[in-house]
Amino acid sequence: RRPKARIAIAYAGHLRLLVQQPTSAADASSSARGQIAAVAEALTSGDAAEAISHFSKSLPDYMKLRHYFEGLTAFSLENEVNVTDEEDSDQGVNLTITWTVTFTGLATDQTKQRSAEIQATVAQENAKWRIVKFAPIDLFNPQLH
Repeated sequence: RRPKARIAIAYAGHLRLLVQQPTSAADASSSARGQIAAVAEALTSGDAAEAISHFSKSLPDYMKLRHYFEGLTAFSLENEVNVTDEEDSDQGVNLTITWTVTFTGLATDQTKQRSAEIQATVAQENAKWRIVKFAPIDLFNPQLH
């Protein structure tokens, strides 16, 4: 049994997580945050394929990140995501994210927690919102557990 994702997407002191077709800057922000939240939820559920589906295949290190996500299925994960900064740009929505992952070995029950500040950009690609920038990715390296 996998724990539920703990996702804290903070916006002006309130929790807000809405995913819809964007028609304004607020909708773009909501869609960007929704993509990040969906990755955290998929990782917590142990669904590597769903997690990577939110990323553009043109993302640098896409295959490496995909392999990391696949390797994480050996763990029970809890993900805590906090968007600490956000800026709209011509390329999409730029996010600074404090991401904390708690790893619990399925065979050992040993727990370890890691955190990183991740820079992400979420943009529309073929009419769908995708994560087109996401670094650093070593937080998700199962070998470092």
